[in-house]
Amino acid sequence: MRGKAGAEAVAVFGQDTITLFDQYMNLRMEQAKLFNNDLPRMNKKRKKEGKRPYKPIEITDKSPLFTGVRDFEAQRRLTRRSTQNMIRETVVKAGLFTYEELEEEYDNRFNPFGFHAIRKVFSSIAEQYGMPYIQE
Repeated sequence: MRGKAGAEAVAVFGQDTITLFDQYMNLRMEQAKLFNNDLPRMNKKRKKEGKRPYKPIEITDKSPLFTGVRDFEAQRRLTRRSTQNMIRETVVKAGLFTYEELEEEYDNRFNPFGFHAIRKVFSSIAEQYGMPYIQE
């Protein structure tokens, strides 16, 4: 797997992660099947509205692993911005901050729960448990 700046990175998955990944892929395949089964009806409606028809969803090993909710039909990759927004929403739902506190405290310039912060916490915990940190 490629990490930051194209450097090689290693991802460690336990059995729980593998089980959840399998469940996610099964759900994704089921959603694609339901979507494709409903395609004729949806495209008939889109044609009346003057919109382009949806294409059938085909999930292959080249398909993006995660797609945005709005981009499911187009099978576009989850964007950095939408991922950051999901993290912010999760932080607020968990009661760690309110939206107002995040805006007031950090003025939307810094996300204490952004990619860099999460990666740093994870690497610090891994180091505490004896996993070597290699920086090239």
